[in-house]
Amino acid sequence: MIRVARLIKLSTTNDDQLADGTDASIAEIPVAQSKPSAWLGDTGVDLRAPVPPTPAAVDRVATLSYLRQQWSVGLPLLMADMLAIGLAIMTGLVVTGAMGLRINHGPAFCFCCLPAYALCLWSAGLYPGIGWHPARELRQLCRATLGASVAIVFGLAMLINWSSPYVLSMPIAFVILLPLLPVCRAGAKSLMQSGEVGVPFFFLGKRADVMRVYRDMNRFGWTMLRPVGRFTESDDDSDSWSEVQAHDDEFEWRFEQKATYRGTAENIAEDASREHVYWLFVVSDDSEATLARHPSLFAAFPELVCTGPARSRLSAANSLVSCGLTSGVRFEEPLLLPWPRLVKRFLDIVVSAGALIVLSPLLLAIAALIKATGPGPVFFSHQRLGRAGVEFDAWKFRSMVPNASQVLAEYLDVHPELLSEWNRDHKLKNDPRITWIGSLLRRTSLDELPQLWNVLVGEMSLVGPRPIVREEIDKYGATYHDYLRVTPGITGLWQVSGRNNTTYSERLMYDEFYVRHWSPWLDIYILARTFKTVVLCEGAY
Repeated sequence: MIRVARLIKLSTTNDDQLADGTDASIAEIPVAQSKPSAWLGDTGVDLRAPVPPTPAAVDRVATLSYLRQQWSVGLPLLMADMLAIGLAIMTGLVVTGAMGLRINHGPAFCFCCLPAYALCLWSAGLYPGIGWHPARELRQLCRATLGASVAIVFGLAMLINWSSPYVLSMPIAFVILLPLLPVCRAGAKSLMQSGEVGVPFFFLGKRADVMRVYRDMNRFGWTMLRPVGRFTESDDDSDSWSEVQAHDDEFEWRFEQKATYRGTAENIAEDASREHVYWLFVVSDDSEATLARHPSLFAAFPELVCTGPARSRLSAANSLVSCGLTSGVRFEEPLLLPWPRLVKRFLDIVVSAGALIVLSPLLLAIAALIKATGPGPVFFSHQRLGRAGVEFDAWKFRSMVPNASQVLAEYLDVHPELLSEWNRDHKLKNDPRITWIGSLLRRTSLDELPQLWNVLVGEMSLVGPRPIVREEIDKYGATYHDYLRVTPGITGLWQVSGRNNTTYSERLMYDEFYVRHWSPWLDIYILARTFKTVVLCEGAY
């Protein structure tokens, strides 16, 4: 009650006198000693009555609109998954039938299997799986489909017997499902993205910080999140975006059209309630301090994500550790663990050896074409830096004329304006040294096939940062320390994310991300993306 009595003092017209002329010292008198009339305001309302909470402090419970948003992206993924699973199972049954085994109830068996797969995928968090990195999604897909397939096989064995044709069809269906399921999900996401179907969310933070975070959110495909507004802590942080600047950057222009500036954080709860927005991204160097200044955000948003403008080491592989009343983030370093490194080296040996055998006719054909187009060796080697800074000879099919250094020097003398491009990227978009067969090999990345030998002997890996030369160490800066921790690869995150269409700083960013977030699943994701990149010749010249 003394707290309420002190509240009266805050309503005085000056420091020494209350509104009715009473000495301010009365405000310090305990409740039992003050007059009852002192508790009545000008309107006669008893000030001792409980103060109702402000609207911003009332919890905003998620309603049906929240579930509708979740399933607007979850249901199309479920339908795509069921389509892929149905096709895989039916294909497995057809292959089993072609082996001479009799299948009596194929469609009925397929229909009965779908709920088991749907349940496993749902329990793995894949519906809706908003904001997931593709590598994490791939890991959960494989685990869930493997669990469902094993459960169905053992169920059939117990109900029928191990020699049932349905039992034999399941491993075949699983092998088909592994590549088919991600492809169908990617198609469903592409359709949703083109139709502007996504979960709406707000940003809270400075414009420059928000723009960088949003760019990074879209580096690896659609996250199923759709920005609809941006707020700042104060009007001074609005950083208005002019139309002249917008036309210089199409990505930022499109972002400004979708997520317009709406004001300060005081308006965010009202806008979120009116427009049924349940996700908020807080972008700040000190998110905890931002939330401490705006505690009502916890009551206004069921889904609240804190992130910083600078890229951190946090990844999907990290986990929350709670010990009593103490909580923290557990950082796992797969590069230091024996099992993940063993898996990576095993895949390198198996895939490189198998590829060298299978592709040997193609390798011989390319060698013959290179020899037929002019003098010079078939292969070209160049010293590169590997793991821990050890130098090795990286092999390629020769794609340039024999006197390449002389041709380059003469070309730069005639075209000095291209010297900056060469110094920046160590390559030219229109390189005069490249032969016609070399141009074809480079666009299709076939010139790098001899590096499978480097992978087999352990000097390179299938996936990793692009091997660099000693002259590039200074350009790598602090990222060079991360580069030395891994084995360079034939393909990598940079190669499947734009390749030569990206800047050198973006390439360093991709190399840094790969090292800090490496996992076998990320390697599998990059290998799958490599096939698409090679077929479409994305960013190659």
